[in-house]
Amino acid sequence: SRHPRGCRDREVPLEYTFAPGTPEDGVTAVVPLDLLFEMEQQDLQWVVPGLMEEQIVAYLKLLPKRYRRALVPIPASAARLCRWLREQEERPGLQEAVRRGVRHLFDLVIPQEEMPSPALVPSHLRVRLRVVDSRGKTLVQGWDVDKLQHELAAKGGGASLAGPGWSRLRKRHERTGITSIEDLPERLVPVEGPGGARAYPALVLDESRRSISLRLMATLKRAGEESRPAQLHLVEKALAPEFDYLARHALPRTIPKTELFALGGEGALRMEFYRFLMEAVVGPLPPLSGRAELSRRCQILKGRVWGAVRPLVAVMEQIIRERQATVNLLTNLTKGLAYSPKLQSRFHDRFHRRLQELCGPHFLRDVDLELFVNLPRYIKGLRIRMERCYSDPSKDRQKAARLSALLQRKEEVRSRVERGHAPMSELHQVRRELEEERIRLFAPELGTPNAIPSLPWSKAADGV
Repeated sequence: SRHPRGCRDREVPLEYTFAPGTPEDGVTAVVPLDLLFEMEQQDLQWVVPGLMEEQIVAYLKLLPKRYRRALVPIPASAARLCRWLREQEERPGLQEAVRRGVRHLFDLVIPQEEMPSPALVPSHLRVRLRVVDSRGKTLVQGWDVDKLQHELAAKGGGASLAGPGWSRLRKRHERTGITSIEDLPERLVPVEGPGGARAYPALVLDESRRSISLRLMATLKRAGEESRPAQLHLVEKALAPEFDYLARHALPRTIPKTELFALGGEGALRMEFYRFLMEAVVGPLPPLSGRAELSRRCQILKGRVWGAVRPLVAVMEQIIRERQATVNLLTNLTKGLAYSPKLQSRFHDRFHRRLQELCGPHFLRDVDLELFVNLPRYIKGLRIRMERCYSDPSKDRQKAARLSALLQRKEEVRSRVERGHAPMSELHQVRRELEEERIRLFAPELGTPNAIPSLPWSKAADGV
């Protein structure tokens, strides 16, 4: 059949509604609560493979024209992509599937930042979720797995591991005293519990950072969140000489003391940059990563850690240079407004606040890799805007007014993240859109975003 129905090796009932213009239009997958917390967004791409070709056609039409032109006729290219994807072992989401496919089949490399959001595909071609409890009552509905998981978690939803049955399973599966990758099971797999519910093994790093425990969690997402620090710790320990070198040399020694102070102090900046680089070079790992997966990642990284992060160290040097130049320009322009203390104060406070938003103290805590590599460009864009605002403030105000909708959206998403109703990645996405719109309005000569440097794990994922 063109429309098999399943997710994570489980049967998924499907509903079809013809109701153009309504959220219910199209295919709806009915998933139980515990399955939702196993799912990731890319799983929806494969619930109804028969829809894939139509989805790819719609997605290819969203690509920038310079890439779309190479894929004409779109329906034939989509059919080739669909056949190729069905032969692959991996099951990526729509965006990553198309990016890899066009690279493999058409020798066309599309930067990640130029790939449109899959959310722009017409809703009737995207599989919608209806999450139900054990009695079949609808709990939540929508297209975004992360949002549904956060919404239910905020309401106290999710599986519970209480009761004597789970106590016995905890005693059987949980353990302490893990200090190296060799101490892990070959693979971590879900544990079947009372009533057919599942629990997920997580690696939990203790506060002393000396030992790791294996604990059962109620959801796959919670297991992944708990395991990430332990995964990084184990890889760091397995490649200790390389990460020790990284810790000593990551922060450029040429950074002036004044800049170190402005960015939170040398000690804090060194540690935060080291952790940022380690996250980047280790890369994403499956939530249930056992000895086999972590050993494979270590093999990929061995002898390549410093070489992989050097482009990111160079980006940090650019950030510092651009920040210094912007501070100096702001000082000079502010002095030129001495004839009006009120205007002088307003101009300085406005652009100083923007600079702090981009790269103030502890800025590395609030950026992802894509934001980081574009920070030099964003800071330079701010400097260009300052000069133009100094010459023509009314024109700057007119352009700034066009940002109001994006600014409001950013604050709404930030509020949802703080309440635990949305993932941090959603806030990063909105921030990128906002900064790119600022570049378009105030410094269009800076062109398109910088590409993320190639990292060892991403090469392995692409089969390079």
